[in-house]
Amino acid sequence: PRFRPALAMAATAYREKGDTSRSIATWTELLATNQQDANLVERVVSEIAASGRAAIAVPIIDKAIVENPGDTKLLDLQMRLKFVARDWKG
Repeated sequence: PRFRPALAMAATAYREKGDTSRSIATWTELLATNQQDANLVERVVSEIAASGRAAIAVPIIDKAIVENPGDTKLLDLQMRLKFVARDWKG
């Protein structure tokens, strides 16, 4: 259940099948395997945002920014995500 390649394949399969809810749930399970990996955070947040539910990814990226304060790549992603999610206050 925590095998990263299998979780990534399952999330992709759910996305292709059109099951957005299970896809997002599987992406968040994948992220739970290693929350410190900035590249994984970027991938998961991008996948969730691409599913049309960017607001779900906002708390994930906010937490990643706190944990990786100097990562400009994550800061850029956070700003783009907040724009897409229309989180003007954030």
